[in-house]
Amino acid sequence: MITVIIPCFNSSKYVDLSINSILNQSHIHKISEIILIDDDSKDFNELSEIVGKFKKKFKNISLYKNSSNKGPGFSRNLGIKKSITKYIAFLDSDDYWHHDKIKFQIDIFNKYPNINMLCSLNESSVIQDRKLIKLNLISMLFKNQITTSSVILEKNNFFFKETYYCEDYFLWINMLINKFNIYRLNIKLVNNNNNKSIYTRLTSKKTLMHSHLQKIFFSLYLKIPLFFIFIIFAQLFALIKFLLKSYK
Repeated sequence: MITVIIPCFNSSKYVDLSINSILNQSHIHKISEIILIDDDSKDFNELSEIVGKFKKKFKNISLYKNSSNKGPGFSRNLGIKKSITKYIAFLDSDDYWHHDKIKFQIDIFNKYPNINMLCSLNESSVIQDRKLIKLNLISMLFKNQITTSSVILEKNNFFFKETYYCEDYFLWINMLINKFNIYRLNIKLVNNNNNKSIYTRLTSKKTLMHSHLQKIFFSLYLKIPLFFIFIIFAQLFALIKFLLKSYK
């Protein structure tokens, strides 16, 4: 029913926590396969050994290796293309799931079959009211409200942008433009294990992230011209946030 995709880069020291959080799900029977995509790591042999050990517990776990370092977007897309299930879940190699994450989300999919994608809160969230909120394009232009490791979506023909920055935001925006029903369950179902992978460290490169974000905004002028004014304000808002963070 669900394929879990884990992009990895030099993550052999801590990916076992991520995988164990999948295998310890109360609804593990809903998970059909786990796909790990190694992004040309130095520790690929160690990662391969770890996956081999987990294969004794869960036979449908696979490991693939990129021919060169291509980034998390490319790796997740490769996992999507290799998946065989209706639903796709994402988990970064430095994150782990709440014991009942799959249960909570599958129950909602069953109750509301019109939902195309469902995410949740992460450990940094303050308010946890368990409400089910429909996300909209305008609010998402001003803030990425989706934690990638919390996402389960119906497999579709949309993919991550194959860059190192804002690759997930690009996908969520395009899905919203194309009228996908995206909801967030306001409960914390994802945690970080405090180990910093290459993909986590990428988020610290604020200038490059801001540059890629602005490129996404510029691409939207042609895609959604009716939202012209909202895109302008979103760009200005992003620039102000970037400048404030830069001078801290």
